[in-house]
Amino acid sequence: MKKFTAVLLLLMLAAAAFAADFVTEDGRIKLNSATISMNKKTVNAKKDVSLFIKDEKTALEVRCGELKLVYEGKASGGLDSVRQAVIKGSVQMVYDAGGNRYDIRCDSAFYENSILTLAGNVKIDYSGGDMPATATGSRATMNLAQDPDEDALLFSIEGDGERARITVPAAAAK
Repeated sequence: MKKFTAVLLLLMLAAAAFAADFVTEDGRIKLNSATISMNKKTVNAKKDVSLFIKDEKTALEVRCGELKLVYEGKASGGLDSVRQAVIKGSVQMVYDAGGNRYDIRCDSAFYENSILTLAGNVKIDYSGGDMPATATGSRATMNLAQDPDEDALLFSIEGDGERARITVPAAAAK
C-alpha cells in the first residue's frame, strides 16, 4: 500500500509539471498555461501563459504571467469572439494584421471591443509598410478592429512624467 501511495503521489507531482491547454472548437484560439480555470465564457490562466488567436486577416500572440479571457463560447473563435481580456505580468505580444507587424512589450494590457490599452513601460516596434517605427511611453491605445470607422481612434501613445516618443529610423524617413 505504501508503494502504491508513493507511486500515486509521484504521478500527481509529475502531472502538475505539465501545462494545461484550452482550444476553441475551430482552433482559432489556443491558450497554454501552468494553471487554467474556466466556466462557460471565462478562462483564467496563471504562470507561463501563452495565447494565440488567429482569424482570416489577423494573428495575435501573447505571452504573460496572468490572463483573464472573456469570449463568446468554445464554439466560436478568432479575435472578434474575444469580448474582454485582462493581461498582466511582463506582457509580450506580436500582432500581425495584413503584413503590418507590431512587437509589443508592457507591464499590463486590457482588451475590450477591439481596443487594446497598454500600460506601464510600453514599447511598440512597428514593421511593415513604408515607415517602420518605435513608440515608447507609459500608456498606449491601439484599435485592432479589422474595419474601423472613419473617425475611430487608431493609435495613441502617452507619457507619464516622461515624454511619449515615436522614433522613425533615418533610412525609413527618406
